[in-house]
This record gives sequence, structure tokens and C-alpha cells, in this order.
Amino acid sequence: MRQNPKNPNVSVFDSFSDSEANSDIETERMQAEAPIPAADEKTNVHRSFSAETSRTDVASPTQKNSRDAVEPPTFENSTSPNAAASESFLHSAARGSFHSEKVSFFELMQRLSQNHGSSMFQSLNSEYKVIIDNLNLRDDSYFVMECARDLSERLLMMDAMTAERTIPSNDLTKALVQILSDPIFAEDLELHLVVCRCLFNLVELYEDSAIDAISNKAIQALLPKISDIVYIDLTEQCLQTLEVLTTDRLAHSIFLENGGINACLKNLDFLTTHSQKKCLKIISNVSASIAVSHFTFVVDSFHSLLNILLSDIDPAINESTQTIIFRIIACFKSHRDNLEALFPAAELVVQFMRIAFHPLATDNLQLATQMNCHASLEALASLALASTGIRDTVLQNDIGSFIRTSIAVDSVTLKNRLTLKPHFLRSDKLSSTMLTLIACFIPTQFREAEFSMLLHPVGRFDEQQCVADIELLHLKSYLSHIFPVLVCFYEEFSDIRLKARVLSSLSDIISILNFDSGLYSPSPTDYSDFVATVADAIDGGKSCLTNYLEKVSMSDMSLLSASCYGIMSAFKFWGSPFLISMDREGVFSIIHEIVHTIDEKQILLDDSDDPVEPTSTHDPKKVLLKLLGAMYKICTELISHRESMGTEVTSLSNFPEIQEFIKHASSTLTDFEYCTNDEFEALWKEFRTILCKNSMTGHELKSLNLLSIISKLLSLTPVKNSVSIRAFISVFYEDRDTLSRLIHLLQGILSKQNIPSELESKALNNNLQLLKRRINLSLRQKLSSDGLVAIKDEAIMALVPALMSFDDLANFLRERLMQGSNSGALSKFAEKTSESCENQRYSVDFYYNGKLIKRSNTIYGTILGALTSKSVGRSSEIAELYSTHEVLYDLVSHQEENKSSQTKELAPPTDSCLVLLSNLNTINENFVRPQLQLEESVFVNFTLSLKLQRMLESPLIAINGLLPEWCYLFIRHAPFLFPIELKLQILRCLSFGLSRTDLFQFERLRGARRGSGTAADTNRSLSESIGHASRIKLRVSRDHIFKSAMKILREYGLLPSILEIEFMNEIGTGLGPTLEFYSLVSQCFSTDSGMWRHSAKDHTSVANGLFPASVGQNERNCIVQNHFKSLGQFIARAIFDSRNLDFYLNPVFIRAIQNWPQYSEFVNSSDLDTLLDLLTQVDPVLSSSLTHILSMTTSGKSKVEDLCLSFVQPGCSDLELVENGKNTLVTNANVHQYLILACKSILVLGIASNIDSFRKGFSSLLPLNVLTLFSARQFSDLMGNGEEDWTIETLKSAIGTDHGYSDDSEAIRNLLSILNEFTRHEQRDFLQFLTGSPRLPIGGFAALEPKLTIVKKFVETGMTRDEHLPSVMTCANYLKLPDYSLRAVMKMKILQAIKEGSGEFLLS
Repeated sequence: MRQNPKNPNVSVFDSFSDSEANSDIETERMQAEAPIPAADEKTNVHRSFSAETSRTDVASPTQKNSRDAVEPPTFENSTSPNAAASESFLHSAARGSFHSEKVSFFELMQRLSQNHGSSMFQSLNSEYKVIIDNLNLRDDSYFVMECARDLSERLLMMDAMTAERTIPSNDLTKALVQILSDPIFAEDLELHLVVCRCLFNLVELYEDSAIDAISNKAIQALLPKISDIVYIDLTEQCLQTLEVLTTDRLAHSIFLENGGINACLKNLDFLTTHSQKKCLKIISNVSASIAVSHFTFVVDSFHSLLNILLSDIDPAINESTQTIIFRIIACFKSHRDNLEALFPAAELVVQFMRIAFHPLATDNLQLATQMNCHASLEALASLALASTGIRDTVLQNDIGSFIRTSIAVDSVTLKNRLTLKPHFLRSDKLSSTMLTLIACFIPTQFREAEFSMLLHPVGRFDEQQCVADIELLHLKSYLSHIFPVLVCFYEEFSDIRLKARVLSSLSDIISILNFDSGLYSPSPTDYSDFVATVADAIDGGKSCLTNYLEKVSMSDMSLLSASCYGIMSAFKFWGSPFLISMDREGVFSIIHEIVHTIDEKQILLDDSDDPVEPTSTHDPKKVLLKLLGAMYKICTELISHRESMGTEVTSLSNFPEIQEFIKHASSTLTDFEYCTNDEFEALWKEFRTILCKNSMTGHELKSLNLLSIISKLLSLTPVKNSVSIRAFISVFYEDRDTLSRLIHLLQGILSKQNIPSELESKALNNNLQLLKRRINLSLRQKLSSDGLVAIKDEAIMALVPALMSFDDLANFLRERLMQGSNSGALSKFAEKTSESCENQRYSVDFYYNGKLIKRSNTIYGTILGALTSKSVGRSSEIAELYSTHEVLYDLVSHQEENKSSQTKELAPPTDSCLVLLSNLNTINENFVRPQLQLEESVFVNFTLSLKLQRMLESPLIAINGLLPEWCYLFIRHAPFLFPIELKLQILRCLSFGLSRTDLFQFERLRGARRGSGTAADTNRSLSESIGHASRIKLRVSRDHIFKSAMKILREYGLLPSILEIEFMNEIGTGLGPTLEFYSLVSQCFSTDSGMWRHSAKDHTSVANGLFPASVGQNERNCIVQNHFKSLGQFIARAIFDSRNLDFYLNPVFIRAIQNWPQYSEFVNSSDLDTLLDLLTQVDPVLSSSLTHILSMTTSGKSKVEDLCLSFVQPGCSDLELVENGKNTLVTNANVHQYLILACKSILVLGIASNIDSFRKGFSSLLPLNVLTLFSARQFSDLMGNGEEDWTIETLKSAIGTDHGYSDDSEAIRNLLSILNEFTRHEQRDFLQFLTGSPRLPIGGFAALEPKLTIVKKFVETGMTRDEHLPSVMTCANYLKLPDYSLRAVMKMKILQAIKEGSGEFLLS
């Protein structure tokens, strides 16, 4: 069992010899291993692991020496194309990659058979004919049995190709089925079992044999044996065989007509759980395609399936049953009578609705659950669309409330706002299905016929049937729930198609209210939300008209057309006030632009009266013209209404208070340095009043130049603007709701300015398989200054991997040219290349389409970026991508190389909106007291975050560096716009190189978004071959943990390989020991008394976090600086390998290491009050003492001289604050100077060398801008000091159960309540015991990978369940928990296991 670890009790400053260190570390290099399941439990040991063995792959020299290794290219001369094919084939063969060259094993066997004949296959064929003859014998059952056993073993060892060529499948399956059906063998159940096993082995080999078995009535022979159970082994084998047979659609009708569903369900309660799953899997296969004529075979069984679903037994069985029901509904979704027969009672409909929405009640769904939820919502939508009775029943039972609670939760940042749950943000398919369900209950008969096509362009909503017969009486409650949900959908989605669907539903609701306003009375919040939604829609949709008018499609026009209809409907409902709101949002300027664009382009609009239905097959161009015509008519009518209103539509710029504020603010900027705090407060109160009184819009903020004025007033130059900033804080942090609304307006402006580009939409649709192909390059020399000319016959043809970088291509080009060429240009180039190899004066530059290429770019990314600008179609783009591309190369000197290789640093943002947001975030984080600060989520822009996340989920964008410039700009200068989870994804995708890129993760995320895991499974092997990170295993001694860590950082800390740690003399391996190593090293650093002002005995013992001790001038301080350098490298290594840390760093220290120049400038230019506030966060006791000294001078009752203080840093007499400070007495006259110098010494001067050492260590592995990617609070969370959610609801949603436990088991409920009651110290110990780390990763329990799973630990012979202790598998996050008799016993045993199981990894 796990024993208590030995306390090394060794000072971190003690030196050690290399020989001693080498004895503490053992190294094992390996490539990415596959874990092997842990050994079976043999003893009552409390902690276990997932044992691993190394699988070493042979790597090419390039892979060993390059961080981002790729396959070398294949070169050839342009005059010998056949040689290229041969060389490419041989090259692939040498690397063992025949599959990528379209040469299958079957083709090779065909070639062999042509040369050597097919006598072998003929011999085997004759043998099987003999076997078939023996199986047809009826006089000796024993002989038939032995023959069948021999056949079963043969089939088990055979491959599909051999079976297909040697076995007469039709005759063999006929013989086997006849044995199963023959009355002679009716009592010989053992023979049936062997024959059934033969049949299973055969049909599993290849598909044709399954078809032969079905044709020979195998299903009819197998079904009676599962309907009437006589021999359980035979029944289970029959189920296994039927599972394979029913995957073929030919079997479905036969299975149904012979009562297959009833046969599978008849004895379901008597079967094992495994067999029950087999039965349901068979029915699931069949229910994928059921003909209408077979409805009678389904209807009775359907009610039995509903009973199984309502019984809520095993979760896996429940899930399989749901899949069957959803598929059956999908088969009859167009047949109203059949669906009503499936749900004859209203209670069944209500129960099914609750079942469909039940999984959506949680905040985080797994991928499989998302897929099931999609199917359930789709089935419910099919029922609602097909049957009026079912639809009315669902409406009467408050489906609107179900939808609202399933989709969204109340926003924590804005009042009266909703925010979508994470699974809807991650899955477009799930969101699309929910929108379809919502639209099913919104009638469409109230649309204006003249403009109805604006909501349903041809080909847009084909899957959504128009509903026109819903009783309005049932809509009242539904609309009150759905309206805010739709607005929430629109605000948080970036997909234009989904936005258009949301706006169509909102417009339909407004049309209903035009008919009967009593159904629903929109609140002021609903009104303002709809105004903002329509304004954003028309602003976002106009670009497709103005920029792509010649090639615009109705898919592009859907958002614009829906917004035009929505404005017209809303005007008819709300009247003139709505037009006033539109004018304040800048909508009429856009409407004028639309009309002007259509007039300027001289588009011939179709004014014919021919109706165009949504399912029409009219000419798309004609339909598009009618669409533009309807939009043009609406826009001109709106302009006419606006002009007829005259002065009633008043712009906010005419309001006197606005004009007065602008004048006041402008004069303040002129006399900025002379304004007092009271004057600034008056100005900010005036601005706050304007925001509250007039409900200012984002368009007005921008158009009136208020953004520029406010950003200048809040400029972060400390000396000039500290008074303005303090006044702003005192005014707006008293009313944080107004400040939150201002930030919300700024976020809306920012989102509108960054609409996804055409590149994003194209690359997001590409798939990972394209990266596996090679690209043809024609390499020619660029015309250079010495007169060398690129000669056509001297081009070098290269077939290169798509992900090769131009840097690697330059290396291979040098090698190719060094092989020698006697022709003019190439020989001179080779001479220069040879010279460059000797003195490193020359390098190679590449040009594509006349542009110099960054050598870090991939070939695929460079070509794709160039093709996108041509705006070609997808098929043409792929064809052109893999055609031959001409690339020019040239020699450059070393100085020129440095110039060309320098990347342009992104200039700081100049946009006033972004500058103001950045200033507000900095003020909130650095100038406001922690208890008054706004939540970081207020500054997160969810729209931009979703756009960036989707692009990062596309490997073709992320790997090839094709992100739009705004992404890099915001990541670099405004990272606060993105949540911490997305920032970690940015690091994984963009910062660690191709060898560390998890391509399988890309496809898993995209599969989750699409609601399907197929792509992820398909591309797993491909992702391993492209993004392939090597691993290094290191064994360390627990007795010398810190010394071993220092040795590892020196020798392995800068390698790109993943480091995995094991402990000597312990069997544990994998993630658990690695996380424990990082935890132990974190504790060693934290308890180092020489590094910190207040060292920690443990993580929770430092009240304000770790802050560096001031450094004097002695040898020990040099050691401290080295340790700070090691600390920086250690933290960078943990981020690099995604390992949990266990530090509590002071927030002021975090600000210092993130941006030391800015921090030091801020501290050095701050006044005494600001310095004392900062010191309070570091050392509140010292800050209180210094404040008391300051108060002595103001009271006049005592003298500072009586304290006998000198000008040295408090607590560090080695640091003099002034020259000869030890002999300079602090007096009332110089006390102010003393306090300022003391604070600056503690906060800046005394820690400068330690901060510099930390940053050097960190930057040795990761760039320093990684530090600035996170806020101080986020970086603190990353270090292990974040808040953790241990509520029962969170634990229940994040924990899985299996092997004896379900979510409703009493033991699981007891465990959750025990974990919820644990103290902070007990929670840390439990996590250490379970995972190896005392901290949860970012995201809490839901982010544990693998998922935390609780399974039942069964009792050994001779022991009771209360005598067992829990055990864990740290690598799999697997907790084996006995089913204790009492809750108190469970808690006692868990705490005992935690205590006894710490300090060592052994088998369990």
C-alpha cells in the first residue's frame, strides 16, 4: 500500500555532485505510448496505476533533430516524370507507408497470383467443399459437431481476402442454417451453439457472406432460439450473430416480418445486462430504416420500449432504448396517423417530452449525450410538425419553460439577461435542432404574403416545415419564454445561418403580435434587445450585398433579408418609436446604403407576380432578383416613413446635455493637468447620467466621438491621469450596473467590426485528410543581381508533404544542390551554397506569387492563403491546391536574411473602442480594490471568442498560421476578451509547434460541434502521424526530489518532448506520478525561506501569497536568483506539458513577472497612497506600521525621531535607501521621503534581480508574451490558487459511474455529500490521493481527463464490505469504492485510505 513519503529535510541551497544527482534520475526515451490496462487486483492496496510499456518508433534523422518534424520531400528532375513516381513509391515503401500510395495488399496478391498461379486458393476451395458435404450429413451428429468445430477454428484464424476467394459462402451458409432448422438436431443444443459460432465467424469476416446468410433464412432460424430460451449460451451466441446480420438493410424487413422485435424484448428481464444491450443494439440496427408497410410490426413493441425507458434501469440500456425510439419516430415523421398511434395518450407525450429535455438540465454534456439530445429534440420536433394533437399537448404542458431552462441560465454579469449553456455553444447541430423545435410552435400564417419569401429563401430552411394551424390560446406562455431565449441565441452565435433562423422566428413572433397584441406584451428589455438584434443583423448582412453582390447567394442574403422583414414587422407593431430607435442605432444609414448599392449596380429587379415558394425549383438567379426586389421595396418604404415623420425622429446628438458634455469634456482635455478631483468627479457624473437617462446606443457612442474623448480621459499615463482615474472609480464603481452596460455597448461595437472573412468560412469546411496529401512544387531560381536567369529545363520538381515548412525545404534544397549539377545557374548556386555552409554567410529565401515567404510558414498554408484571395469554388480550390506550384528561390546574405526573417510586431490597437475597453480592464484589474472589481467575465467578448474558437478547431487554419490579423491583434494586445479555457487552447494550438499539436483533439472538438464522433475516429491515426510528440520517462528519488528537479530542468527542461516522471522503487507510471512530482516540487519551492518574504509550510499557510524577499549583496542571494530562474523554467515546463501546479503567488508578484517594465514604471511614478495600497496587498502588517508612522507627523503629538529609524529597508538592513542610509536618521522632515523609498525598495528595487531571473528562466522555454496572455487572477488560477466548485450539483454532473453503480445509487449519493462536506485540507488530500495533484485543472471536475469514474469494489472471500478500503487508478481517475453499510463508515474509510495511501504508488 502507499506509505508515508520520507521527508528529505534537505535545504534547497545545498549543492550536490553530478554523480549524486545521476543516481537519483533514470532516463528512458520513448515515442508516444499507448497505455495498457492495469493488472487485476490481487491485494488490498489503496492506490494503483495504469501500467505502460514503451513502444519505440524508428524516426528519421529529421524527426530526431527537428522540433516540428515532417516527412522529407521527394525530388526529381522535371524531364523524368516516371522516375518521380518510382522514387516516390520506393520512398513510401521504405518508410512502411504503402497504404498512402494506393497499393493494397489485395492488389499485390493479384500480381503474385499472375506470376505463380492460384493453385493454393484452388486447394483451399476444394477443402471447404468437403467440409460442406460433411455438414450436410445427418446420420452422425458427433461427426457433424467435430466438423463444425474445425470450421469455427479455421474461420477464426482466417483473413477476409482469403475467405472471399476460397469459401463458397452461399453453400456454406445454407448448410449451417439447415443444421439450425433441421428437426433431427433439434435437441442437440451444443451442436447448435458451435454451428451458430461458425455462422458468426463467417459473417463477421466479410459482408457478402452476411447477405448469403440472410438469403438462406438465417434470421428465421435464429429468432426462435432467442424467443424461447433453453440454453443461455446459445441465446447469447444467436444475439451476437443477429447483431452482425442486422447491420445490413436487407435483414430489416425479414427481421420485422418474423417478429424479431418481440423476440428480442420477450425475455429481456431474464438476460444479463450485456445480453440486454445486444438485444437493444439489434433493434436499433433495424429501426434505422423501417418501411411504412411494417408499422404494424412496430407499434405494439414501441409501447414496451417506452416502458423500458420510463423504468430508468441501467443508463446504457436507457440510452440504447432512447436511440431506438428516436429512430422509429424519424421513420414515420411524415405520417401523422402512425405517430399518433405510437402516442395514443397525452401522458405518453408529456413523459417523452420530459425524457427528451432531462439530459439538457446539466451545464456540461459529454459528446455521446449531445448526440442523444440532438436525436431526442429532432424526434420531438417531428412529432410536433406531424400531429396537431401532439403539438397542442406539448404546448399545454409548458414546453417553453422546458426550452428556456434547457438552453440558458441567468447571466452573472448583466441583469435581466440570459446566457447559453456551454453545450449549445459547442455544438452547431444541437443548436440548429433546438431552433427547429422552437420554430415548430410559432405559427407562420400571419406573415405578409408579399414579403414572406424574405424569411424563407429557396434552399434555406427546407428541413423546417411551415406550421400554420396552432391555436393562439396556447401561445401566450410559450412566447413569453421563447422571446428572450431567441435573443440570447442571436447574441452568442457567430454563424450567420443560425442568426438568420433566429431572426426569422423573432420576426414571426412580431407578426403574430400584429394580429393579436394581447398574446404577449414585450417588456422594455425585450424591446431594446430586439432593436439591438435587428440593428446588428442588418449591419452584419450588408457586407454580403456591398462586397459580393455579383456572386451573392441566398445563403449569404438570409440574414439581410430576415432583418429587413423584421424591421418592417416591428414598425407596424411599435410604430414611430421603433423608427426612432432604429435611427439611433444607425440603421437608416445602412438602409440608404442598401438602396444606393442596388441603384448603383443597376440591378434589373424581377417585378413579375409569379409566386416563389420555399420549395420552388425556379431559376436561382430569378429567385435572387425577386428577393432583392422585396428588400428594395421594404427599404424604400421605411425611408419614406422616416422622412414623413419630419422632426419627430430626433438624433441623440441634438440633445442639449450631450452637447454640453462634449464641450465640457473637450475643455477638460485642454486643461487636463490643472483639473481637480472634484472637477473630474463632476464630469464623470455627467457622463453617467447621460448613459442612464438616454439609454445611449453603441452607434451613438461611436458616431458622436465620445469613445475617443473617454479613452483620452482614461489614458493610463500614471502621472497625468491618476486623478481622472480615481474620480472615475469613485463615480462608476458606486453604480457598477451602469459601468457593465457601458462595457456591453463597447463589446457590441467591437463584435460588429470583426465579421468572419471568406478565408475563415472556407478553411473551416476543410478536413484533416487534406493534410496527408503531398503538394507538387516547381523550384526555380529567382533572377539575381549576378545575372543568373532561371532556365526552364533546370527547374527542380519536388513532391513535398503539405505541412513542411519553407525552412525545412531550404535545408533539403541545399542537400539536393550539393549533390552536384554541371549546368550554369545551378552550378554557381551550388558553389555559393557550399560557401554558405562553410562561413554561414548565405541562406535561401523563397517567393510565391511574387511575395517573400516567411520561412516558418507551411507550404499548405502559403498556397491556401493565396488561393483564397482568388475566390474560387471549393472543388476548384482543392484541384488547384494539388496542382504544380512554381516557387522561386534565391541566395541572401546573412544580414539580408535577418531582415527578411524578422516578423513585424503587431502595432498596438488604435481603434478607440478597443483602446477604451483595454483601459477599463486595466483600471479594473490594477487600480480597483479586489472586493470592488468587476468579474473578468464582464470583459469577455463571447462573439469574438466563438469565432476564434471555431477557427482554432480547424487544423487547416491553426497549424498553417491562417488566422486573420484581428485574432493575433486581440490575442497580443487584448487577451482579456477571451476566457481562460480559450487562452489555454490558443497555447496548445499556436505556441508549442507541430510536434505538440493535438490533431486528434481538433477533430474531437469538431465532432462535438457537429454532433458526431465519426470524423474524430476516422482521423485518429492520421493525427498521430502528423502531430506526434515524443516522450521522455525519468525516474527520480523521493528522498532527493528538489535536487532531481533541478537536474531535470538543466538537462531536459528545454526539450520539446513530453516529460513523464516515475519514482524509484515504485511500480506506478503515467500521469499520476507525474502530477505528484510537480506537486512535490511546487511545495519545495514554496517552503524555501530564502526566496520569499513569508515562506509557506503548505499551500494554505501564506495569507497573501508568495512575494519575493528583497535581495542584498551576498553569495546566498546568487543562489536565490538561480532558484528564481529555475522556478520560471519549472512553471514554463508545467504550462508546456499541461501539468497542474500548486503555488499561491501574490497578485502583485504576478503583475511584476507579467510585465516588469510597465510595473516598475508604474510603481516608480506612483504617489505614497498608491504605494501603501500596493504594499497592503504584499505585507499588510508592514503597511499598517508605515501608515502609523505617517500619521505621527500629521497628529503633531510625537516625533518620528523617537523611533530611531534609519534609511534602510524595513526588515533588510543590507539595503540602504539612500547613500549612507544606515547613518541617516528618519525625522519628521524627511519621513515622507523615507516611506516612499521604503515602499519602492520592497516593491521594485529589492526584487528586480529575482524578477529578471524568473523571466529569463521562463523565456528559455516559452516567450514572455505567454505571461501577458492571462490576467493576474487567471495566472493565479493557472498556478493552482483558483476557486474550486465542490457542490453536489457540480460533482454529480462531472462524475461518471459504472460497473455496479449508477447515478442514483445510495453509495454515490453518500460519496457526493461526503465530498461536499470535506474541509479545504481534506479536499486537497482527496485530490492528491485520486489524481496525484492536490489541485483540479482549469475547469474543475468537468475538465478532468479522463473523466472521474466511480465503480464498485467487490468484496474478497472471507471479508465484509466494511473491511475494505477504497483504491484508485490515478492515470484513469478511477475510484474503486466498496458499497459500505453506513455513510459514516464510508467517510472513515476514505480518510483512512487517503492517509495510508500517500507517499507511494503500488498495485491494487
